Amino acid sequence: MPSEPPTSVRYQVMIWFCGLAALAYVHRLAIAVPAKEIEEQLDISREDMGFILGIFFWGYATMQIPSGWIAGRFGSRLVVPILVLLWSVANGLMALGVGFAFLLSVRFFMGMAQAGLFPCAVQSFARWFPPSRRALPNGYLTAFMSVGGVAAGVMTGFLLGFLDWQTLMFIYSVPGVGCAIRFYLWYRERPEEHPSVNAAELAIIREERNGPSAHADDTDIRAWWTPFLSFALVLVCLQQFCRAAAYIFYATWWPTFLREARGLDVETAGYLSTLPLVGVAVGGILGGELADEVYRRTGSLNWSRRGVAFISLLAAGLLMLLGYLTGDIVFTIFFLTLSSFFAGVCGTASYTFTIDLGGKQVATVFSVMNMAGNIGAAILPSVVVPIQEEYGWDSVLLLIAGLYAAAALCWILVRIPRGQTTTTF
Repeated sequence: MPSEPPTSVRYQVMIWFCGLAALAYVHRLAIAVPAKEIEEQLDISREDMGFILGIFFWGYATMQIPSGWIAGRFGSRLVVPILVLLWSVANGLMALGVGFAFLLSVRFFMGMAQAGLFPCAVQSFARWFPPSRRALPNGYLTAFMSVGGVAAGVMTGFLLGFLDWQTLMFIYSVPGVGCAIRFYLWYRERPEEHPSVNAAELAIIREERNGPSAHADDTDIRAWWTPFLSFALVLVCLQQFCRAAAYIFYATWWPTFLREARGLDVETAGYLSTLPLVGVAVGGILGGELADEVYRRTGSLNWSRRGVAFISLLAAGLLMLLGYLTGDIVFTIFFLTLSSFFAGVCGTASYTFTIDLGGKQVATVFSVMNMAGNIGAAILPSVVVPIQEEYGWDSVLLLIAGLYAAAALCWILVRIPRGQTTTTF
């Protein structure tokens, strides 16, 4: 009698978190497209708009470590729906649009609410996927962040021709309520708890959990603080700081760059501003496949994580430099889209490395790294303003190239102990 084919609930888990990541990024980034209109309507300065764009990431960074602990303590099934509801309400409140201080406060709160989503996602992938396939869901997760960014740019650029930005913020907030309820009813913390997982799929998920490390709760015998004393974590945090700061340029000032430095109208800028985000999305998906394939062929975390990350960041920096050297709009967008593609490849490696390093503390270890990234993302929107005013928009591209180079240097210095393998969870 033929054996029962495996179910695919693990991929449904991946799809859920990818969808929530896309929704989060729509809420996070949609405000960037009408930034110029908001300045004019609320009579705020360019510097104040930079604070509004950046304050989200200060709220996000503030809650990263607490949210990682909360995710580890209470689990994704309870934490994720609460977070989705909170940030959706915050996004809806922006529709009131009553002034600078109000928008600043709401964006800060939205950042705090979104902080726990990705620690929950990475922790869930550690439980639902075997070590040889963990880069795959992380690759799709990073890709769908940019899918959300693309959706925010395209939809907002189009709909601003019919609706004001306040109405859009309210409309964007509605789907979160339904997603929160459905996720709670469907999701389970561990594969063996889900009624739709059969024995064949459970065997796939546990395929590398043999011998002394067969039981997830017993696999990480290190002291809980061990990952936080690792110099590798310091370096991964530094690269995340640089890489996230570079990425956030696309999500904040890039549409304004296209309008002011290249003379595009708001709708065209909204469409074209999505191309680098598409590059990040494609890079994330292919990066996940690449990192897993390298690991399966070599059994080496150095090549799968460190090697993939360094080479991709080096390419990202060189392509950004080419974008700086050309003044042609077509070539600028072409080079920056390719640069963002390679940056997306690196994102998968860094996300998956937190699972390798963190063990049972993966949610908190990821949160530490992501906190560093969001500090970088919070700082850059405000830093761009004086650089642009003093040296022009093209000089900002040179800054981004330098950030990628610094991130690549961090990966050169990362040392993975010989013989270390991926941890199970």
